[in-house]
Amino acid sequence: MSQPTLRFYTFRSSAETFVSIEELKSQLIRLRAVDPGTITLSSDHIEYFQAIERHLDHLKALLSSIEDLFLEKFRINLFNGNSVEEIIPQFRLFRLKNLRDHRDRRRLIRTIVAMDRTQLTMSVIYDIYQRVYAISHNSTNFCLELVERAFPQISMQ
Repeated sequence: MSQPTLRFYTFRSSAETFVSIEELKSQLIRLRAVDPGTITLSSDHIEYFQAIERHLDHLKALLSSIEDLFLEKFRINLFNGNSVEEIIPQFRLFRLKNLRDHRDRRRLIRTIVAMDRTQLTMSVIYDIYQRVYAISHNSTNFCLELVERAFPQISMQ
C-alpha cells in the first residue's frame, strides 16, 4: 500500500468535529434563553433561531454522508485495482475545510461564553445566529460543490 493510501486509512473521522456543532447548538439555546423581562422573542424569532439550529444538525448528517461516500469510493477503487490517487486530494480538501469550520465554530463558542448576559440585546443574539448560519451555509455549499466534482455521477441539479 502506498504512503498516501496508508494515510487515507489512518485519517481522523469528521465525527470528531461534531463536538463543536453540538456545543455551538447548546450555547445558542442558552443564548436565546434570556430573561423574558429583558428581551422579548416573538414566535417568529424563535422559529428562525430553531431553523438555524436544525441546519447544524443537517450539516452533521451531510458531513457524515460525504465522508462515507469518499470512503466507499476509496474501498471500491482499491478493491477493483483502480487508482485512488484522485480521491485522496479531494478527501484531504474536505477534511481541511471541516477542520477550519470546526475551528471557526470553537472560536464563536468562546465568543458566546464570554458574553455578558446582562448586556444582551435582540440585535446581538440575531448577529450571533447570522454568524452561525453563515459558517454552516458556507460549509454546506462547499461540500455540495465538492461532491459534484468528486462524484460527477451524482447530480445535484
